[in-house]
Formats: sequence, C-alpha cells, structure tokens
Amino acid sequence: MVFAAIGAFVTIGLCFIFYIMYGQIFLDETYLYHITRKDIQHNFSIYFYPLRISEQFAPIFSSIIGLSAFLPQLGATLTFTYKYYRDLPFCWFIITLAFVTFNKVCTSQYFLWYLCLLPLILPSLKLSIKEASLMFVLWLAAQGVGFCRLTIMNIITMTYWA
Repeated sequence: MVFAAIGAFVTIGLCFIFYIMYGQIFLDETYLYHITRKDIQHNFSIYFYPLRISEQFAPIFSSIIGLSAFLPQLGATLTFTYKYYRDLPFCWFIITLAFVTFNKVCTSQYFLWYLCLLPLILPSLKLSIKEASLMFVLWLAAQGVGFCRLTIMNIITMTYWA
C-alpha cells in the first residue's frame, strides 16, 4: 500500500508540475493524444486496415472505430484480472498481451511490453525446447511478413502521393 501511495503521489505531483510549466498542451500531448491517435502507418494492429480504409472514404467511421477499440481492451483487462488474479505474473502477462493485441496502434516496440514479462511465466508454461523454438520462429516469421507488407504499402503510398 505504501508503494502505491508513493507511486500515485509522484505521478500526480509530476503531472501537476509539468502542467504548471507547459499548460494544456502537456496534457494533450502526454495523455489525451492517445485517445484520438490515428497513426496507422507501420502498424500491426487488428484495426489497421479498417482504419486505413475508413480514413480515406468515411472519416466518421475512422473516429468510431478508434473510440470503440477501447471496449475490447477494457473487457479483456477486466475478464483476465478476475480470472487470473491469483497468479500475478501470468495475469500481468495476459493483460498486457490483450492490451497490445487490441490496441489501435501496435508497432514492433509494443511487443516488448509483454515479452519482458515472458521470463516470469516461462517455467509455468511447460513447453518443450522444440515447441518454444517453433513458436519463436513462427513469431519472427509473422514479424517478417508484417514488415514486408508495410514496406510495400509505404512504397506504393509514396509513389501514389508523390
């Protein structure tokens, strides 16, 4: 409880200090930006294609999709918290994985959010070396396919807009 109180005090204190220093722009760029963010380039998100299409043809749908993206995140967070609260490392991992999976922006560095928790749960996964290696290779292959797709799309977009 002391840790939570100190953490909250420091966070709120720093937020207040920077708000005094920089005003509303601090809140907009630090916190509120993430609610309306539409950075759909270089993105592995499940919302990537619907956001990209709707932004070009029906911008109102882009806003609706962007705001509705928070619902699966909230639902998954509440569900997994309730189901796995007794096993904290696994709970942290699965909540973070779900949050990244359902985020409307998901670039490669977002995977580190849950991969850094993997060592905490590896002993309880009961995977053989062969299974773990196969999963790792498949994950790397998926990254490669995603990067190829995004690179081609960026080249086409640059050609189209040039």
